[in-house]
Amino acid sequence: MSTIILLIFSFLTSNPQEKTTFDAFKFTLDGISCFQTTEEEIKKTYGDVTLTETDYECGFFSNREQKKIFYELIYPNIKWIGNSKDGYQIDEIQFDPVGKIQLKYEDLIFSGKTTQKEIEELFSKEASSINYQDRVEKNLKQLGDLFTNSDDGFHFLFHKGVLIEFHYWSPC
Repeated sequence: MSTIILLIFSFLTSNPQEKTTFDAFKFTLDGISCFQTTEEEIKKTYGDVTLTETDYECGFFSNREQKKIFYELIYPNIKWIGNSKDGYQIDEIQFDPVGKIQLKYEDLIFSGKTTQKEIEELFSKEASSINYQDRVEKNLKQLGDLFTNSDDGFHFLFHKGVLIEFHYWSPC
């Protein structure tokens, strides 16, 4: 957590006109790239799992729009998406409350112990309410942004002021 505090301090003392952005290719999970990896690397790290074909209506991983087939590798708390030709990337991370699952970005560590307030300070904006009809948790909040020089992005999901999930997002 101290790395987040140091980054927040440096951000607050920098030019207030500068916007914090994230390069997708600098995110790692368990030592592998979150946005440029192979099926073999994922299975080597997490074990063998069956490929599940996706059927997104639109976006960068829509089989119909992109005219290629995409698959998900679904593990407990982590979902990857992609194909063998283009590679795989993280689609969703569900953080555990003890902080064992850690999404890293350079010196930053995001985990189930990261607070909503820490990320709001990092982005200099407040999380907004979001309603998932099929979720049992109430009062969910989200905060996200586009990746640096990109049309796609991500959002963090919070429950009771704590980070619970990371989601990839692409435009529809």
